[in-house]
Amino acid sequence: MSVIRKKDDELELNFGELLRLLWKRAWIILLCAAITGGAALVYTKLFVTPKYRTDVTFYVNNRAMEGSTSLSQGDLNASAHLVSTYSAIIRSDHVMELAAAAANVPILPATFKTMVTAASVNNTEVFKVYVTSVDPQRAADLANGIADVVPQELSEIVEGSSVKVVDRAKVPTTQVSPNAKKNALLGAGAGFLAAVLAILLLAVLDNSIKSAADFERWKYPVLVSVPDFADAERMSAYGYGYGRSRSGRGTKQGGAAARTIEAGAGQARVRTTERTEAREAASKETEE
Repeated sequence: MSVIRKKDDELELNFGELLRLLWKRAWIILLCAAITGGAALVYTKLFVTPKYRTDVTFYVNNRAMEGSTSLSQGDLNASAHLVSTYSAIIRSDHVMELAAAAANVPILPATFKTMVTAASVNNTEVFKVYVTSVDPQRAADLANGIADVVPQELSEIVEGSSVKVVDRAKVPTTQVSPNAKKNALLGAGAGFLAAVLAILLLAVLDNSIKSAADFERWKYPVLVSVPDFADAERMSAYGYGYGRSRSGRGTKQGGAAARTIEAGAGQARVRTTERTEAREAASKETEE
């Protein structure tokens, strides 16, 4: 059946037929989802290098607030602004060089900078510096190198404020990326959508006529219906008028009718032979 039908000289999609087609091809959709999901999982496990992340926690000490018994919104905004300023300073080439030297890790400042991120903790005066690397020990060493040099460097660069180390970095034991489950689900979802779109596209582009019902949908008259000769050949030569049903009862009836006709023809041949023999015997008696 076609998924496009003609109604009032306009073409429209038959959504019911589309749903039936998708349900009929559900095994193809699930198979594609399983294949792409499995491929994404295998690729993640075998070809993507895991990365580890550790962090150092700092506290921004705004000296302008020293001696104050309460904190205003302006004081909090000033501290948040200092966090942004400190994050930019920490990722500078100068600080990166000093931190790498303190950690005794040979690395270029440009490369080190790509491994470092900083963010405030819930918009407070506390912020974290994250270091990500494929080597967990190297990530911890570089993060602690930042912790060693940042407080002194920031106090010299930014007057009226200072930074204190709250927590030093620890060697991470779990990888932060890649997420194998997430990649597998994304791969399965991509395969699912691709299979659905392919099936729908092929169905919409298919304008072939498969049955007389398709003519009726397109509002075209059926002039001639050609029988299926392949089915006709499987029928008995004497089985005219006996159609095949799902239970095969029509075929059995056609075969029974053919056997009845053949039996009748045999009996007629026997009677004809007997009459011929009788006439020949009578003819011989007359001659004698």
